Amino acid sequence: METITGTAAGVPFTALPPTAATDSPAPLIVTWHMLDAPRTDAAFAAALPMAGVPAWRVHLGMPMCGARMVDGRLDAILELAHKDALMAFLAPFVHQAADELPAALVALRDQLPVDDEPIGILTHHLVHGASEWEFLSRLFKETADHSGAVWMSARDLLS
Repeated sequence: METITGTAAGVPFTALPPTAATDSPAPLIVTWHMLDAPRTDAAFAAALPMAGVPAWRVHLGMPMCGARMVDGRLDAILELAHKDALMAFLAPFVHQAADELPAALVALRDQLPVDDEPIGILTHHLVHGASEWEFLSRLFKETADHSGAVWMSARDLLS
């Protein structure tokens, strides 16, 4: 399986192509890695290859992680967490990732043969806490009117 690495609108990514050869554009699934291991886009792609999925699996690099680590070192992130775990550490992840997604999607669609259908977003939580719901709510709100994002409710998808 060929792994593609690159950047999309400044966001690093690791992409895995559809497992079956196709002559037409394929669907797109986007993930963000965890803050604990596997904590980079490449490590998350290796840990969660989703083999057999007939879609592009693109794992985006989170802000302040991997190649985008503050000052290139883990200590700087830990200092932010000790300073203020919510506002100096977690909030920047949520805000920056949400801000970057629309442009990253446009760039991914320019770089990879993906279709223009809605994307899937995969999270790693069985149950979301307040910070995950805040991130998803802000993500959908901030990208609702962007040409690179079209969101549908689960009710609409399942009806």
